[in-house]
Amino acid sequence: MKKTYILLLSLMVLVSTNLYSQLSINISQVKLNSVNTNTPVNIGTSETGTVQYLVTVTKDNNTTFGNCLLTVGRYKNNSFVTQVITPEMLYYGPNNVGSQGTYSFVIADYNLGFGCNEDYFQAKIEQTSSPFITASSNKVFLKRSPRFSVSQSQTSVGCNQTTPVTFNITSNNPDATYSWNAGSGWINNGTSTGNTISLTPSNSNLQTVYATANYGCGEQSNFSFVVTRSQFTS
Repeated sequence: MKKTYILLLSLMVLVSTNLYSQLSINISQVKLNSVNTNTPVNIGTSETGTVQYLVTVTKDNNTTFGNCLLTVGRYKNNSFVTQVITPEMLYYGPNNVGSQGTYSFVIADYNLGFGCNEDYFQAKIEQTSSPFITASSNKVFLKRSPRFSVSQSQTSVGCNQTTPVTFNITSNNPDATYSWNAGSGWINNGTSTGNTISLTPSNSNLQTVYATANYGCGEQSNFSFVVTRSQFTS
C-alpha cells in the first residue's frame, strides 16, 4: 500500500510538472502612445501615457486546461498594486494552441518611480479547476523621467562686481545628484555637489557654468548657465 501511494504521488507530480511546461504566457509588441518602445517603458516627463501590448498564451495542442483566468497586474517593488485589465475567462480545450489579445492601460506619472526596476506589469493565466496550473509572463518595466527647472540670480554683472552669483536646479526627483563645472573666471564659494552653487566673478572672462544631474538607471541631464560681464567704458 505504501509503495502504491508513493507511485501515485510521483505520477501526480510528473503530470503536474508536464502541464506546467505545456502552458506559457508572454507579453510583446509593447507601445507607448501608439509608438513602438523599448523597456523599461519611459513616459518621460508627461503626466500620463497609454501603454499597449500583445498577450500571447501558448499551450500544447492535445492538452485540455478548461477555463483559465487571464489577469494583468501592475507591481511596485514586487508587490501587487492593481489590475490593469478586467480579468478575462478563456477556455483552452483540445486542438487549441492558445490565444492572443491586444490590451492597453493608461498610467499616470505619479504612480511611477524614476528607477529601472521599481515598477512593472505582468500577465498571468490561471486554471480555475484542479490542478490550478498558473503561468506568469515576462515583466515589462515602467518608469518616468524627472522634471528640472533652472534659475540664476543674475545673467550679467558689472565690470567690477564681485557679488556672488547663485545658480540653482530644482527637480521632482529628490534622489537626483548634481555635479558642477564652473570653469575659469569664477571662485567657488561653497559646495559643488548639491543642486545649488554660489560663484564669485573673479575676472572679465566668465566662462559658461555647466551642471549635470544624475538619476535612476544611470541617466543624466545637462545644463548650462551663461553670465556676461559689462565692459568698462570711459
